[in-house]
Amino acid sequence: MNATQLLIGTDVRCTDGVCGRLRRLIVDPGDGGGNRLTHLAVRPAGLGGGRLVPADLVAMAGREIQLFCNTAGFEALEAAEETSQERSASWPYAGEEPGGRFPTGVEGIERDTGYGNRTFTRDRIPPGGVEIHRGEAVYATDGTVGRMQGLIVDLPDAHISHLVLSKGQLFDRKRIAVPVESVTNFGDGIQLDLTKEQVRALPDFPGAAPDGLHLP
Repeated sequence: MNATQLLIGTDVRCTDGVCGRLRRLIVDPGDGGGNRLTHLAVRPAGLGGGRLVPADLVAMAGREIQLFCNTAGFEALEAAEETSQERSASWPYAGEEPGGRFPTGVEGIERDTGYGNRTFTRDRIPPGGVEIHRGEAVYATDGTVGRMQGLIVDLPDAHISHLVLSKGQLFDRKRIAVPVESVTNFGDGIQLDLTKEQVRALPDFPGAAPDGLHLP
């Protein structure tokens, strides 16, 4: 097994160049503690859309995350976001024509005020998956204990071994590695079965992590 840290915000590199930055992680909580990383949501620096990268395409990680695929292969992956159009409230006294537009002569109202059709972008999450964002709250049994930074996974099976979270104030912030066995729920905030005091007792990150795991 190869323990690999995946910190959200890290650059992601294909075999022929940088393809984007890690924006979020998708995990499958599974049953009986079978927590696995399934996808990385990677967004290019330019105007191109993000992609959902299957975890088995991760070769290694450190200052950058290395993928097995090239840029063309990355661009062919499933989109990380989806867009949809929703109609907002129409002008109070102007009846709409078919297609959701205003009658001739008042189209400028729609353009200038934002009335009419609007485009929304949402994160795509594969079935059964739960997304993790940087800065997401982590809760001990007695209150908030830190913020998510990333995961430590064992390659190549992508089994999650630890959560990496930050704790403390802006000028005294530390990272710690929390064993995934302590997680009772992934979702709207991450729940632990540990108290704040038990979390404080865990080793700092970087340095010697639990079970002799050493991190850069």
